[in-house]
Amino acid sequence: MFAFARGSPTRPAGRHRQASIRWLLISLVLACLVPGVLGIGALVYWMYQNDRAQTERNAIQTARALTNTLDAELARARAVALALATSSHLATSDLVGFHRRARALLQAEGIGDNIVLSDADGQPVLDTLRPVGEVLARRSQPARFTSSIEAVHPLVSDLITSQASGEPIVTVDAPVTAGGRVVYRMSLVLAPQDIGRILNNLKLPADWASSISDRTGTLVARTNQSDRFVGDKVNPELLRRLNGPAEGAFDWVSKEGVPAVVVYSRSPTTAWTVAIGIPKHSLTAPWLQTMLLLGLGASALFAACGVFAWRQGGKVSRSVDGLKDATVAMADGRPVPAPALHFAEAERAAEAIGRSVKILADQNLALQLTHAALLDREVQLAEAQHVALLGSWYWDSATETVTVSASMRQVFGRDEIHPFCKPSDTAYLPTACAQLNAATQLTIDTGLGYRIELDALRCDGTALTVEARAEAARSATGAIVGLRGTVQDITTRKQAEQASRTLQKLGDENRQILAASRVKSEFLANMSHELRTPLNAIIGFSELLHSGAVEHDPVKRQLFLGHIGTSGRHLLQLINDVLDLAKVESGKFEFFPEPVNLAALITECCDVLHTLIQRQNIDLSVEIYSGLGPLVLDAARLKQVMYNYLSNAIKFTQVGGRIQVRVLAEGQTRFRIEVEDTGIGIAACDLPRLFNDFEQLNTGRSKQRPGTGLGLALTRRLVQAQGGNVGVHSLPGRGSVFSVVMDRVHIKDTQMSDERPDFSAALPAPRVLVIEHNDRSKSRLVQELWDGGFHVDAVSSSGQALLHSRGAAYDGITLNLRLPDQGGLAVLESIRQEGQSSATPVVGISMLTHSGDSASFAVANVLGKPLQVDEIVAAMVRFRPTSAKRSTVVVIDDEWVPLNLMRETLNSIGIEAVCMADGREALREIERQGPDAIILDLLMPGLDGFEVLDALQQLPARRHTPVFIWTSLNLSEAQYTRLSQSAESIALKGGGELQPVLDALQSWRQSPGALQQVDP
Repeated sequence: MFAFARGSPTRPAGRHRQASIRWLLISLVLACLVPGVLGIGALVYWMYQNDRAQTERNAIQTARALTNTLDAELARARAVALALATSSHLATSDLVGFHRRARALLQAEGIGDNIVLSDADGQPVLDTLRPVGEVLARRSQPARFTSSIEAVHPLVSDLITSQASGEPIVTVDAPVTAGGRVVYRMSLVLAPQDIGRILNNLKLPADWASSISDRTGTLVARTNQSDRFVGDKVNPELLRRLNGPAEGAFDWVSKEGVPAVVVYSRSPTTAWTVAIGIPKHSLTAPWLQTMLLLGLGASALFAACGVFAWRQGGKVSRSVDGLKDATVAMADGRPVPAPALHFAEAERAAEAIGRSVKILADQNLALQLTHAALLDREVQLAEAQHVALLGSWYWDSATETVTVSASMRQVFGRDEIHPFCKPSDTAYLPTACAQLNAATQLTIDTGLGYRIELDALRCDGTALTVEARAEAARSATGAIVGLRGTVQDITTRKQAEQASRTLQKLGDENRQILAASRVKSEFLANMSHELRTPLNAIIGFSELLHSGAVEHDPVKRQLFLGHIGTSGRHLLQLINDVLDLAKVESGKFEFFPEPVNLAALITECCDVLHTLIQRQNIDLSVEIYSGLGPLVLDAARLKQVMYNYLSNAIKFTQVGGRIQVRVLAEGQTRFRIEVEDTGIGIAACDLPRLFNDFEQLNTGRSKQRPGTGLGLALTRRLVQAQGGNVGVHSLPGRGSVFSVVMDRVHIKDTQMSDERPDFSAALPAPRVLVIEHNDRSKSRLVQELWDGGFHVDAVSSSGQALLHSRGAAYDGITLNLRLPDQGGLAVLESIRQEGQSSATPVVGISMLTHSGDSASFAVANVLGKPLQVDEIVAAMVRFRPTSAKRSTVVVIDDEWVPLNLMRETLNSIGIEAVCMADGREALREIERQGPDAIILDLLMPGLDGFEVLDALQQLPARRHTPVFIWTSLNLSEAQYTRLSQSAESIALKGGGELQPVLDALQSWRQSPGALQQVDP
């Protein structure tokens, strides 16, 4: 492609000068002629090769014919030799007759020079060239003589030297036998000239040579220079080739040094070889002459065609020059001259140029109009980019140059801006820089475009968000030649989107708040009812007692007190459920895994609810898979889950219904508990709400059954906090199945505090002997007494009981009065009469609760069945040994109600309580009086419980006084650890009643050195 500058064409740099049209035409002629000439030459060469191959085949046939002639000649000689060897003259030893006969036969056959007859020892006795009777010289016996004697037929020798004449000869040897033994050897002598006549009789070209060689490669005959070469050995390499296939041809150099083609044929009878040498020049000369003539003709043809092409090319060149001049004139705007044209195509081109002049003028006008419109659109595009805060850019990969629009500078407020990040670039934040460069490199490598949002800075430091887009620019071949892209300021849009998201989030949160408010309002309304019920009972019966209305009716007084206690415990349970749920939600709930007897635990839960089950006449069954293995769980929380599930099932099961508890294996490490009832069932649409906090399926005035909606929610939280899950399956009118799946061994979270220390573990445990033949009752007694701090030995028969009572001193004995092998009273009499337990308190267990029969045996108490294990534990604690000194305990609490309650409770068990409401006054009293123990609340005004503990550590005389913490404060792990180092026991007020503190005091009082109570 050329660029024109006012009529003078210029060739682009680096491009070679083009050939003229004359040379192109000459090249065309040559391109047409050369293949033809080369084809003819190849044909001539092919014909030469075929002619040579045919010549070789003919020569081989000639050699084969010569071999056959040679074999025939030698066969004729063997026939003559055989005829003479069987001559009758030799049989009668008529040598004269044999001499005459041999000469006549040689002359008649025209073969051979003479006949030599030798005796068995090889001594010549007759030669046809000598007179009969002439003594012949003795000759050495050659190896061929032995072979000829042994042979049956005449043998032809190789070329040998005659011992008589010294000339080369060939002999045909035949043995003469008589009586089965060889008496003579006859030899027919052939001269090489006789064999050479075979070659001379064949009329070969004068420059061809032929030869005959024997088995050893010795020349026997040759057509030229036979006197010189007959008797010589052929070249070893030539001999190797001649001894190859039976016939063939190959290139060779003759003994005269002439290159030749040798063809040969070897006789299968004598193994002699006939070879014909054909000089190569005789083969190639005719064809070389043909090729020479062909080359001269081709040269003449090339010259004639070249001259013609040169002349025709001149005409074409002048026509093209005329068209060129016309084109240059058209480009310069000058009148177009009429060029001299010499062929039709040039004339048509001239006509096309004329039409092009008009078309170009029209297109030039259209181009000017388009250019003006394009300028208009560029202005409009610049204005649109200015309004949209959109900049564009283009990067040329070949020149590494970047072109940016003016609006790019407006977007960033900078004079110089680059679509990529440079080390000194401050337009983009570092993270945005890395993101942009990674996306750009990916586009360069793969051709995939990008669309990303980046954080950037204007020159004044204000932040903005831009949307960067780019794509690969490709050439016509698809290669990437650059990148093009845009950068748009989307700060306003992002702010609007953020505002929209914020508004949407606020709307969602508002709806959640409204929903939560509705649910909690329903919960509070429900809780207000649930709380008022026990509070009304407590207040009502308390006012009746306070007014003295039942002062003289002890039965009603005890009944009212029972109602108050029951309502208080129910109220405390409601509050504890709310507190437990809050603890689980805040992640502060602690679990204390321990080995669990699952059968005993479920039985205990069923026994607690036994009254409700009997009231509704519900059939309750329990099935436990026996292969679960040991379980390590928080028993208290598992009981809480079971209570919730069982209470729920009882609540919604009609009278006469059925409840089934199943414990199954769930894989190798988990287990499943299912509680199935035949109650009213639950609709599928209500199932997702079952375990939600504060939700009940029937609320408001339509509520038919009591409850707060916390039980199932708390169950879900407790199970999930231990890594388990809950589930439910229900059909309306058919009943429901509530399930729990948990790990068999719960591993306590290491982030939670360690299990609280058992302060009574180090104390000497009282020893109790349990005598019970019923395995279930015995297991329950052992478990509960162990949990109560007793060391337990358990036996099943009277004999075992007597052995244990004789060998150890027990602090208490439980005795089933109806043992199968011996009556319980008889066993008790034996225990009293012998052994170390004659004065040990005994608690008798019987179906009948009267104690008349057991009074004479010092039975401390008689308990009836069904067995209430807590009565056994209480009886054991009641009959522990006591001392005579009354203990003094200082109680520190700022609230008068728990303070008075603790005073009365301690006094009732023989402990003197000194109650103090102020921490500082309590410290002075402790320092003055020196109590046996201290019960301390942590939440007090002024000096709190932690400060009281710190102050006690500063009093050397009171540093080791036991301190029992009794508080409603939710302790952190750090607080619990701190208290465990200085307090004897920690009990929560929310745990229900005063029993935890009393149990800790009892354990302390049973330890060595502790003062014991005196029964009031």
